[in-house]
Amino acid sequence: MGRQASGWCSSPPTGPFPSDALTVSAVELRRNFGVWQERAFAQPVVVVRHGKPRLVLSSAERFLNSSGQADAALQSAVAAIPEHSSEAFLVLDRDLRLLAANHVFEDMAGRQAARMVGRTWSELFPAQAESIVTGHFRHVLLTGASLRFDMPSALLEGRHYEFSVFPHSGGIAALVVNRTAEQAMRRELEDCRSLAAAVAMVPHAGQIKINLRGAIYAASPQLRAITGLDPDASPHVPFTDALHPDERPRMSEVLDAALSAGRSARLPTALLTAAGDAAPIDLVLTTVWRGAAADGALALFTVIGAATS
Repeated sequence: MGRQASGWCSSPPTGPFPSDALTVSAVELRRNFGVWQERAFAQPVVVVRHGKPRLVLSSAERFLNSSGQADAALQSAVAAIPEHSSEAFLVLDRDLRLLAANHVFEDMAGRQAARMVGRTWSELFPAQAESIVTGHFRHVLLTGASLRFDMPSALLEGRHYEFSVFPHSGGIAALVVNRTAEQAMRRELEDCRSLAAAVAMVPHAGQIKINLRGAIYAASPQLRAITGLDPDASPHVPFTDALHPDERPRMSEVLDAALSAGRSARLPTALLTAAGDAAPIDLVLTTVWRGAAADGALALFTVIGAATS
C-alpha cells in the first residue's frame, strides 16, 4: 500500500465536506497517488494546497449516488410547493384532463383530487364545458403563451377567482386565487367615489374627513365656501375649529364617541362662517374603519334652510 505519508491528515476538513472525508496535501497525493486512490474508493479524500481545499477525490459510485440523492431531494422539495401554497394549483393534459391538483383546489371544487384525476374539465364541471375559462385554457394550449384573467365563479355564487394559466410540455397548469374579498373592497371603493361625486354636485352639502387626532385632512369645496377653511393650505386644523364656538363642547363628545367607541351620530349643529356668524347644518358623523380598528371619521353635512335649486 506504500509508505505512510507525512502529508496525510485523518481529521475531516472544515467546510461543506462529508464527515468521513480524509485530507491530503497536493504534494503527498503526487508522491503516493495509488495509495490515495485506494483510500478514495472507501471514503472521500480532500486535496489541499497551502492549507486550502482544492479538489475532492471520490469513487464514481459514491459520486453518482450522491448526485441522485440530491436530484431526488430537489424533486421532492419542488413537489411539496403546491401542497404548501395558499393558491389552488391544477395540472391538465392537452385534452384538458386533470392530472394533479393540490388541497386548495380540492376545497374549491368540494371533491378530493383522487376522485377528479383522469376526468376532463367538462366532465368535472359540465356547466363550464363551453365557458370563458375553458376558452382561455384552449387559447393557452394553442398559443403556448401564459394568460391571466379573473371572473366570477359559475359554481359558487358571489365568489370571484383569478386564474394564472401557463403551458407545460404535456398540457397546461393553472394557479387559482380567491379574489372575492378584493372584489368586494373594490366595489366599496367605487361606491365611495360615486357618493363623493354625488355630494360634490349638491351646492349646500359637503363632506369632511377627520383623522384619529380629530383633525381635518380633507374636505369638499363647500366647507371652504362656508367657513374659509382650506385643509390643503392649513392641514391639521381641528374639526371643532370649523364649528361655531357654542357647538364645540358637545361636538367634542360626539367626535370622541365616534373615534373611540365607533358610535355614529346625526345632529343639528352650526359651522363658523368666515364672517363669524353661525351657519346651521344637519350633520351625520360616522366612524371610518380599517379592519377591526377605527381609523378616523367621516362627516356629511347639509346646510339647513338653504335653497334646493
